[in-house]
Amino acid sequence: MRELRLFLIAITLMLATCPARDLAQKSTDPAVKLKTCTVQGMVVASATGEPLKSVRLVLIDPEQSEPAQGFTDSSGHFVISGVPAGAYHFRASKLGYVEQAYHPNDGDGSARLLVLEPGEKLDKVLFRLNRAGVIAGRITDENGDPAARVLVEALVPTNAMTFGSRSRFQMDRIQQVVTDDLGEYRLYDLPPGSYYVAVTDFVGQGPTLRGLEYNLWRTANHPRLYYPGVTDSGEAQKVRVTAGEERHINVSLRVEKFVTVSGRVFDPGGKPASQIVVSLELRDAMAGLFQRGLAKLTDAQGKFEIKKVMPGSYKISAYNRVQGADDNRYWAEQRIEVSEDNVAGLLLQLSGGLELSGKIAAVGGSKLDLQSLTVTLAGDGDDSAAEVSAEVRKEGTFTVTQVRRTTNRLQLSGLPEGWYLRAVVFGTQNVLDEGLNLAGEDINHSLEITVSPGAGQFEGFVLRGTDRISGAKIKAVPEPANSLRQDRVFDAWADERGHFIIKNVPPGSYRLLAVDVESDNSDNSDDSDPQSVVAVLAEDESKTVHIKLSETKE
Repeated sequence: MRELRLFLIAITLMLATCPARDLAQKSTDPAVKLKTCTVQGMVVASATGEPLKSVRLVLIDPEQSEPAQGFTDSSGHFVISGVPAGAYHFRASKLGYVEQAYHPNDGDGSARLLVLEPGEKLDKVLFRLNRAGVIAGRITDENGDPAARVLVEALVPTNAMTFGSRSRFQMDRIQQVVTDDLGEYRLYDLPPGSYYVAVTDFVGQGPTLRGLEYNLWRTANHPRLYYPGVTDSGEAQKVRVTAGEERHINVSLRVEKFVTVSGRVFDPGGKPASQIVVSLELRDAMAGLFQRGLAKLTDAQGKFEIKKVMPGSYKISAYNRVQGADDNRYWAEQRIEVSEDNVAGLLLQLSGGLELSGKIAAVGGSKLDLQSLTVTLAGDGDDSAAEVSAEVRKEGTFTVTQVRRTTNRLQLSGLPEGWYLRAVVFGTQNVLDEGLNLAGEDINHSLEITVSPGAGQFEGFVLRGTDRISGAKIKAVPEPANSLRQDRVFDAWADERGHFIIKNVPPGSYRLLAVDVESDNSDNSDDSDPQSVVAVLAEDESKTVHIKLSETKE
């Protein structure tokens, strides 16, 4: 399943920064060494039974940051020693093969968590790895010539387990490569499944010329395309890849009419503002991956001109780059629609951020160390400079400065066990569900925040039929989905008994999703979503919820 693939990508990135370790070397206490475990076995190719060398084996505890790991030798054997007792996601991976989970019955049957008792020595573990799939081909321009240095990506629809809600315009990148001088590419190491192939004529490079290194960003000369050559992601076709298969997909870039967006930026006093960064961001989540590179500096008259802009809905913003405490102090933002004609005469006037005051109160006068709390307001988009915070004073008051005049989402950190963010009011605005809208004139209010010690919890089992599924991943998200309510998004893992518990949950309606990350089903089709159930939680309630997974073919 693609959830397994994304889970393993995260683990792989983590391993890249963590050297291999022998956990037995971590302790000199003989009593501790007696309690550690040893796991050994062999890895072979599923199709031929041939031993595989240099296979990476990892024992992953989701609660620990550093997994135990080892590698197979030239005979396909491995030994991992000094492993603490516990329940682990056990994985084998090698370039060109599909990562596989641990199968207790000599590599056959259902995959499961590996549960190690103190001092256990597990031998004769067997992994049978299948060859991974490949999507390869050639990218040409509108004249039929090879298109070099073009980014090619293998994408799958964003999983609800990742973002809490599904959108066909959101994608997870599984693999990416750049075409060579012949326009050829090869997306390798793909688990069996269905993929969208995206082609982007926009690649950052850092070439070296006679020892002089410099950065060169080549702007797009063609629109982003999805196989079989469409610009609309909704019209894209999937490419199906089976184990060990190599699919050949060619794409020809096409000419698209680009337009120019231009205008002027003025400082808070109405004078032309020079050396101001003006950026243009396409709001479509997929195309936004490359359009964020469209940025220019204003000239001495405050003028800017951004060329090669494709039609679409954009957010244009301007901000100064003053280093130090006042970095990005002045800012402006505007939404624009770009069609087939040039957009000229845009006027952006910089303004300083707002200063907002507020107060936090606990329900019923409950005792709480308010000084342990921090209030954060994050502006629209991914710009970290739009995020500002303030510590709360002893009496519960706070002041946040440099808040941008846009829709902000509020976060409150530092709440102790059992507490939750109950309400946030700004004038007539329901900030928790709708965000803090500061774009209008009605902004002379106080942020009134209420917290409560009445958080509840969900607990239950993940089931497939009557079997309890160990090691499954569970996510609770608001129902209906609301990207502003990050305080109501929770992750949990089922233990070796298939049991899970999610604590400190605010009351409300939730969709609880579960996916069996041990499953070897790597299908990326639209019907491979996690299984889910909707439940309503009251204040101080502990609710039992069982999530039933669909039957799978082993």
